[in-house]
Amino acid sequence: METAEGPQYFRVKTCWLCMSLDHLVKDCPDFRCYKCEQRGHFAKDCNVVKCPDC
Repeated sequence: METAEGPQYFRVKTCWLCMSLDHLVKDCPDFRCYKCEQRGHFAKDCNVVKCPDC
């Protein structure tokens, strides 16, 4: 950020998925597992069993 004293850098917690300052990614309304399309977990932690034909 440019200030009167020159460039200043700030660390701000943001949601890296939607870049909102209101929440983190674990609480993001856009956050979904890409394997099962459900909210609340990452695909690497997904326990949903899919049929072999899918």
